[in-house]
Amino acid sequence: MRPLLLDRAILLNRLETNKSLCTSYMINREVESLKRVLIFAIPLLVSLSLFGCGTDTDSKPDVEGYVLKTDEDRILVAEDISSEKFEEIKNKTVSEFREQHNTSQGDKLTELMYVDYDDAGKFEKGDEVEVWLRKNSSVSDTYPAQTDSEAEKISVKK
Repeated sequence: MRPLLLDRAILLNRLETNKSLCTSYMINREVESLKRVLIFAIPLLVSLSLFGCGTDTDSKPDVEGYVLKTDEDRILVAEDISSEKFEEIKNKTVSEFREQHNTSQGDKLTELMYVDYDDAGKFEKGDEVEVWLRKNSSVSDTYPAQTDSEAEKISVKK
């Protein structure tokens, strides 16, 4: 017969082994659960962040009108006019528009806006355009009006 002390030592050793196996099993289960959560959470977070980075250029444009003049890095747009009105005013200079603006007495004036754009040279006088301004840009109160930053997008209407 073995001494009781030795049986107790063997029992404690087995208990420690079972405890470590049990702990190891629990850790593995938690890791697997965490993996499952991450498999769903990471793609969700990536897709949400990508949607947040998109531009809002599919929405309604900020300015619509006809190009009266093009410079190297900006265009002059006559806002919200018909093609007939454009034909009437297309040969006027900015000075003539300013004079009309200063002397008008409640007449409907043609709203003009200079819009900065890197690729402004691709537009021609007479193009009907849609302009999307950057979210935080502002428009000056001058005549013609001017934007304080480059347009987000300008496209020619078909």
